[in-house]
Amino acid sequence: MIMKSRTESQGRDYGRLFLFFLLCAPLALVTVHDLANGNDIQSDFTIYWAAGRLLLQHQNPYSAAATYAVEKAQGWRWEYWPFHYPPWSLWLIIIFGKFSLYTARTAWFALSLVLMVLSAFGLWRYFGGEKRQWWVPALLLLTFVPFGAVEHMGQITPLMLVSLTSFLLLERAGYQFLAGISLLGMSFKPQLLWLVFIAIALWAMKNKNVRFLCGAALSLTIAWLVALAFDPKALHFVQDSYGETMGISCGVGGALRLWFGVDHRWLQYVPCVGGAGWFLWYWEKNVHEWEWSRHIPLLGLVSLLSSPYFWYHDIVLVLPTFVAVAARGGYRSILVVGMWFLIQMSIVIPQVYSYQASLQSVLSLLWVGFWFLSTAVLKGENEREFTVS
Repeated sequence: MIMKSRTESQGRDYGRLFLFFLLCAPLALVTVHDLANGNDIQSDFTIYWAAGRLLLQHQNPYSAAATYAVEKAQGWRWEYWPFHYPPWSLWLIIIFGKFSLYTARTAWFALSLVLMVLSAFGLWRYFGGEKRQWWVPALLLLTFVPFGAVEHMGQITPLMLVSLTSFLLLERAGYQFLAGISLLGMSFKPQLLWLVFIAIALWAMKNKNVRFLCGAALSLTIAWLVALAFDPKALHFVQDSYGETMGISCGVGGALRLWFGVDHRWLQYVPCVGGAGWFLWYWEKNVHEWEWSRHIPLLGLVSLLSSPYFWYHDIVLVLPTFVAVAARGGYRSILVVGMWFLIQMSIVIPQVYSYQASLQSVLSLLWVGFWFLSTAVLKGENEREFTVS
């Protein structure tokens, strides 16, 4: 009887794994396709590189005309797209600008792949995943379609993700000063992790974490000094870029503008109101027993989806949410894996239609439902297994 039970259990496990790989195959194909076509001049990385070249010549990297001229000289075929990153990120694009576009793009493509892999494995260990099950975070990353999209665009977001992962690991290990330094990399697109930054500030002040605050202040100060050394008027960002950037419809707020009028820019910030209200309730409920491993999955997810400005590829920043689900046994649940597949396909398919960015943004809200449903499913399955055993 024991042998039969063990055989039946192994059969169920193999069946689940087969279905898991079957559902993952289409997602992996989409990711691999984006990766294979990633090293392209017509990507966001060209914008970074052009701004870096201008900085090296002590020119304004936020100038629309100057940046577009540099891009056109490299064969850029799109309309002008602004460089809209804050001044404390300029030190990185200076490095990009020191090399030819092809060399810099190829190097960043390879490095960002490494950063994404390191993040996936680091998060897996952070959330308690077993080292011998290394294939779980590897397969999760390969089937996470925004991963292919962010690499295809040459985005800077992988550095933000590895910085977030570093913050979590360093904070747990007690290296508070280094954890503070990691905030610099997280802040290249501060609007994406805006609720996370508020939580970090409140947490640091509540715990009187001086070393952490010193690390954050020092790294930010050095980044500013580097920017000012190349461009003494680095605050061009506020005047020349921010307003133009927020005029672009994207994210959930952008979808609202498409429905109720693109000229109503204030609609871009409506999701922030909901996010802020939720955060006040969530912080008050959990402040006395705050643990980053428990709260970062949902906090990061709500932060990004309530951001006034985000794109589909930015969803890689909520990888901690999905690694946390996997580490809790989500990859063993057919229902959880099925939701993983269906939600991603529902977001990918609108790419063939008009207003794809707004559709993808609205459909990305399904990830919140995924978090709560998968948590409930895993809790129920664990309770049943405990009862049977």
